[in-house]
Amino acid sequence: MVAARGIAPHRFVMAGYADSAEHRERIALIDLLLDSTAYTMHSTGAEGVWAATPIVSMPGPGFAARVGYSMNAAAVTPAWDQVHRCGGVVQGATTPR
Repeated sequence: MVAARGIAPHRFVMAGYADSAEHRERIALIDLLLDSTAYTMHSTGAEGVWAATPIVSMPGPGFAARVGYSMNAAAVTPAWDQVHRCGGVVQGATTPR
């Protein structure tokens, strides 16, 4: 799936359950959080924002489908403004870290 899009498979990790401490540690180590569409990030999105981890999120029709995008939009920096102008697609953006 990701290899067909030019992403090395070892770079795409679906993380399993972790206790709170381990979860916070690994959020700070990742390159990018990819949000789901039907029920978006809530606590995980906030933790990603706090860790200055870039988040790609698209707004959906209901409240639960807009939380991640809204948090991301509220926390956006000038370097990430282009993410919102192009509909959530990260292309050539630099990390705010």
